[in-house]
Amino acid sequence: MDMIKIFKNTFEVIKKDIKPEYLNIFKNSYNLYKQFGDSEECLINLDKYYDFIGYNQEIKTFKRDILYNNQNDYKKGIDYKEIRAKDYGELSGENSPDNSPYRELSNFTEGELSLLQEICKKGKLHGNKIITLLTLDCYKNICMRANTVNGKLTLEYYKLIEKRIIQEIKLFCEKSSLEKNKLIENNIEDKKKIRHDAYLIAFKNKSVVYIGEIKDGLDKFGKSIDLNDRGPVHEKTYGTFYLKYVYECNNNIQAETMFKNNTLIRNHIVPEVFDGKNRIELIRYDNTLTDEQANKILKKCVKNANVIKNDKIIEKELDIKLEQERTKQKDKDIELKKLEIELRKLEMNNNRNIIPQNIQEIQEEDNDNIEENNNIIDEESEEDNDNIKENNNNIIDEE
Repeated sequence: MDMIKIFKNTFEVIKKDIKPEYLNIFKNSYNLYKQFGDSEECLINLDKYYDFIGYNQEIKTFKRDILYNNQNDYKKGIDYKEIRAKDYGELSGENSPDNSPYRELSNFTEGELSLLQEICKKGKLHGNKIITLLTLDCYKNICMRANTVNGKLTLEYYKLIEKRIIQEIKLFCEKSSLEKNKLIENNIEDKKKIRHDAYLIAFKNKSVVYIGEIKDGLDKFGKSIDLNDRGPVHEKTYGTFYLKYVYECNNNIQAETMFKNNTLIRNHIVPEVFDGKNRIELIRYDNTLTDEQANKILKKCVKNANVIKNDKIIEKELDIKLEQERTKQKDKDIELKKLEIELRKLEMNNNRNIIPQNIQEIQEEDNDNIEENNNIIDEESEEDNDNIKENNNNIIDEE
């Protein structure tokens, strides 16, 4: 809707609701508006509209007291134009550019000349009759200044028009504002959807923590290893759900726990019923907590959770290295025992001729010792292998 439509609508409304005393004023002004619009040409024939103004004096007196009065600031050639009928008649016949009155006629526009021609054809004008043409603004100004019944009604009429136009403009502005706000809301919704879809693509099949918008002032937080599955579930549960902040976190369980145990967050967790169930991972914002503050807290929790995860990994790696060193030491101990056995065999061979009666007993004792040592070695090797395998499995599970 543009301003021209506003004015047209205003006229139509006033036309229906106009008071009887304003009816003639309305018809007169409305017809002038339709005929001349916002033209600045002198197209109002004073003789034709003089009676409407309501002055009792002759038109000559009116011109002298009102139109020609310097105090009223009506300027000839701008607010009104005049020419004698005789001069116009002569010029229309001769069309001589050297004729003095012709030069005066050259000040008239094509529209004004057309009106002069129409006036002279219709009326039987004596030669000295002054034809006076007014601009639409000049004529309205004279009407409103006139101390006559119609003059006062004209002034009140334009006041009424002004009030009505202001009302229409206010309605127009309110409507435009509503339409603008609706466009802005739609644009915001589009941006939210684009951001939401981008998060789903970027963090597909990844361990994350997130905050998502359910409605104005209410967000949902949580963890997930696949947002592409979790997102549609939330949309079904809450009606609308747009991801606002998403962070990858290998230790997302710990990060979520830190987040909801934060004092500021904990004070703003408000359980509400959605889809027939009481939902507890919801944040209600107020003047003590904004979504930007919640985002900063979540980022800090993610950072701390990842540090904890890295410390555990380092600790497990150290345990594995320590166990490996223990295993190496046990292997060395086994080798040492084997060397001791070989040394005892050599000693036995050297002493065989000296104490032959004890050889059989020594051999039997050595065989028993060898078998016992071998059993010990086998048991310790199996235990060490089981410990290494169990530690490796724990690290994989932790990750």
